[in-house]
Amino acid sequence: MSQRGVADRRVDSSWRPMSQWRAITAVLTLSCAMCGFLLCSFTQAQTESASETSITRPKPYAQATPVGDVLPPRSTAPGNRGGAAQADFDTLIDLIETTIAPDTWETVGGEGAISGFPGGVYVDPAGVLRQIPEASVPKLEQLWQRAARTSHWTGEPVANPSPLRCVSLRALHEAWLNRNPADTESIDQMLHLAGLERIDRVLLARHRINEDTADSNAPPALDDVVLAGPAGPWTVDRQGRHVSKRTGRPVLRLEDWVHLLRNAEQQNGRYTCSITPTDTGLAAAQRYATEAAARPLRAGQRRSYLDGLRESLGLQRVEIQGLDPNSRVARVLVEADHHMKKIGIGLEPGTDRVTSYLDRLVESRRIPQSMDILRWWFTLAPDVVTLNRPPKGDETSSSEYLFAKQAVQVLSENELLSERGERVHTGTSDELTARFAQEFTADFAELGRKYPVYADLDNLFRWSIVAALVHQSTANSHAMPSTSTTGSDATPRSPWTPAELLRSDLTWIQTARAARWVPSIINDRSIDRRQFVAVVSGGVQFDHSQIPTPATEKTFRKPSDLAPTAGHANWWWDAASR
Repeated sequence: MSQRGVADRRVDSSWRPMSQWRAITAVLTLSCAMCGFLLCSFTQAQTESASETSITRPKPYAQATPVGDVLPPRSTAPGNRGGAAQADFDTLIDLIETTIAPDTWETVGGEGAISGFPGGVYVDPAGVLRQIPEASVPKLEQLWQRAARTSHWTGEPVANPSPLRCVSLRALHEAWLNRNPADTESIDQMLHLAGLERIDRVLLARHRINEDTADSNAPPALDDVVLAGPAGPWTVDRQGRHVSKRTGRPVLRLEDWVHLLRNAEQQNGRYTCSITPTDTGLAAAQRYATEAAARPLRAGQRRSYLDGLRESLGLQRVEIQGLDPNSRVARVLVEADHHMKKIGIGLEPGTDRVTSYLDRLVESRRIPQSMDILRWWFTLAPDVVTLNRPPKGDETSSSEYLFAKQAVQVLSENELLSERGERVHTGTSDELTARFAQEFTADFAELGRKYPVYADLDNLFRWSIVAALVHQSTANSHAMPSTSTTGSDATPRSPWTPAELLRSDLTWIQTARAARWVPSIINDRSIDRRQFVAVVSGGVQFDHSQIPTPATEKTFRKPSDLAPTAGHANWWWDAASR
């Protein structure tokens, strides 16, 4: 893809402030914005004798609080370079273990506490995303395992692995709305869509409507949506994520469907998450870096310089549009970006085929000269679905969509940074910035196996496409009584209104404290005694209008291979893979 083509995938200007997950890089050049860096450079002194305690570094510039924002207070706790004092997790976990039942402990803390972000992070009372202390991980892992509830149905059919499990959303909706609160096994299966790991195929079932009430010119009404993909037993992994016991991939969640269906209904299938530094923070960091660059740093001053730069930049703002910021969907978006920026600056390992931007910079021995802002963001992959059209003249038949191997890609752009900390769009991406995005996209499946949060993000994008298809189909059709053709007798049944689920009692959906801020993270490398520092933030964008008109259309073959057999009353079943 050309660099111009990369830039052309941006959404319209009205969505510019939130339309990508921003990555901000500062190059003493400061670089920042849709998943990019603040990349700063300074020169190391030839003298190697100075100690950390004897140095003098520039005073960090105070970050003015933007109008309407309330930044959490800074912490003076020793060793906490991110800003806020770490929670005493061992004490908290002991309290949970002794006072809360294992199957309900996730709700501890009122707004979510540590359960809010599986994957090694949590949100503190000030709304700042924090890393769980390493020493607390073993106890937390034991607690997650106690919370796992799979043994009570391991002998049931739902626990059998299947290459192609089908789930009827209409039947699932009806089963959920009529559930027996005492039947916890059935509820658990519905909450996890019978262990569906991924949506590979979607069947939009349309049936003939009754002749005496139908408008002959109206399109057929949507009668059902059938999801199909691999499935099997699930459990809770060591980080608290609900995953397949067989593959480790996160399974689909009913609560995510509720949030994404609501987004399609109310926001027309658009949502974004961005993590960006404040303009005042960028300006303060730029002034600090410029002052530091005026004189070489001695040995031992590196850590002090980085601390000062981090303090000047301050916290970065998390913004969610189109979704409940307290939802699990929003939490996955934030976690995915938080982790991608760590890979981007080399704080977390990528894969054999994904190298951090800073390491590529060292390999190339290129010394950045301009004040660039590196932007990377997650968005919908091209050609993510292929449509199998019904045969010509058979408009009442079902339509099937086939998903590509992945629904997510990473895009990039370089921006300029003004003296006031304002970002200026260029519409282009340099070689190293684009290369990280391309490598991340190309090896996304392997990254998802290594870090399940990316597979979780892929599932959310697939869910979002289904929600957009359902919303479009129901908006363009007349909800008339349909004639069922799954049994031997054609019997009319009531219209299906997917949004009915949104109007039901949703108190069962768990929420957690929303992340409003993240600490700036920093890493550095040196080239020819010049030190380059990277600070990253990032973003995610989903816009249903990016779903392309499928380039490949096939004649629909054998629609019954996903349909349930006559008299099948359950909301899920296993089909032969074809």
